[in-house]
Amino acid sequence: MNDPIPTGFITLPEALQRIAVLVSEAHLEIAKAELQEKVQSIAAVRQSKESTDRTSSELSESEAAGAATSCGPSDQAWRHWNKRNFAVTKLLVALQTDAISAMVRDPDSSGLFRLPASNWRFEPFWEQIIRGGLIPVQASRGFEPHRQRTVLIETVRFEAWLNSETQTWAEADKEDLCRKWLASKMRLSLTDKQKTKAQWFREANTKLSVSQRGFNRAWSAAIEDTGANWASPGAPNKSSR
Repeated sequence: MNDPIPTGFITLPEALQRIAVLVSEAHLEIAKAELQEKVQSIAAVRQSKESTDRTSSELSESEAAGAATSCGPSDQAWRHWNKRNFAVTKLLVALQTDAISAMVRDPDSSGLFRLPASNWRFEPFWEQIIRGGLIPVQASRGFEPHRQRTVLIETVRFEAWLNSETQTWAEADKEDLCRKWLASKMRLSLTDKQKTKAQWFREANTKLSVSQRGFNRAWSAAIEDTGANWASPGAPNKSSR
């Protein structure tokens, strides 16, 4: 279908690419850790709910492990978490909150029609639209009049939003990112640090390029934030592992 891109606008895939190239590995690690923590919290709630009808002796160890993993992404899914997925999430939030206005163009009249933020909140095919840039034929009622049209974003407004958004990212320096990353790991295992502090530093340095001094400050701050018992020196307790 002939649906040319008017001057002064970009498509959703182009917007995704603009966001993705600005995402650092550090921010990606934080986003992945926060998402994984949310999924595990949901799994814990589900397991707790299921156990209300059964005693702890009735719930086998294998069943409990299954409950903790069945509602979350697999290991393979975590490996596919990348900068483009991060960009999809950022763009969706911007569209849902009206930080960015999306439009479609009528090829006959050349008129532009704004897509309300509420449409993005209730559209089941939102990911397909964002990644592909077109409103599919099976789109819900909010997008129904514009099916098979290209979704457009005004370039000037998008660049203004992106500039503001990346300034927020820049404020989260390596030490702060390290603190958040460590805190997310600590909340998953408050009493067992699983590795030595030196091993955690090597991993943090690889992922976030944080210095030893910055890591030490982040380590102390993360313990204070979470109340984790990770301050003891030496290797973790093998029995707890």
